Amino acid sequence: MDRHQTRQLERLLIYILGHRPDEFGLVLDQAGWLPAKELLRAVQQEPGWAFLRDGLLKDLLLTSGQEEMEVSEDGRLVRARRRLPLPVAASRPAVLFAAVRPRAYAHVRAEGLAPAAGRSLVVLARTEELARCIGRRRDPEPVIVRVDVQAALAEGVVFQPCGETLFLADRLPATVLTGPPLPKTREKAPSARKTAPEPVINPFRDLIGSAGDNRSGKGRPGKSGPAWKKERRRKRDQDWF
Repeated sequence: MDRHQTRQLERLLIYILGHRPDEFGLVLDQAGWLPAKELLRAVQQEPGWAFLRDGLLKDLLLTSGQEEMEVSEDGRLVRARRRLPLPVAASRPAVLFAAVRPRAYAHVRAEGLAPAAGRSLVVLARTEELARCIGRRRDPEPVIVRVDVQAALAEGVVFQPCGETLFLADRLPATVLTGPPLPKTREKAPSARKTAPEPVINPFRDLIGSAGDNRSGKGRPGKSGPAWKKERRRKRDQDWF
């Protein structure tokens, strides 16, 4: 980056970390720290900064930005040295929005919305556009869930404002959430297993066997001839004695 770009990026980072992180869907901890990866993803969404990479950001924070910004010892967190208090939301909207990963959407609709990994609170946005912007940092096509604020209050949910554009909540039950219909699950087609063909039974099998008996010496059951021939042979033999 040239000097002009470096100065522009410094101003953007100072504004995000020290003035209005809520405008970018970011939540700082009580000491003002923010994971550097979250900051990088937010900046990459801004026009003209999609090219920014982790190495460039760290170089800026460790060199020209030291007067205004501070990096933790392990390099994972960053904060502004001077921070202004966040403005307080004038009112609480009737509907808030949250972004959910598609693979977790069915679970959210059934069990409710819990804090994401590494967070202690659920982050909710005042507008659907901001919720989608936050969700796209983790998934290119997030599912947007609507939160019925009045129904959530009746369930005992406490909403904590975070600037003018964000609200935080401990957990949201499934009964206060609405969203697009769940995708239909495809039924598995029965496997084409090969089965052994049923044996063919010849209805004339017994008749064929009887016919074979009528042929002397050829039918399998009676190799010495049919019974009437045996009787005639016996009588003939008696005549010789």
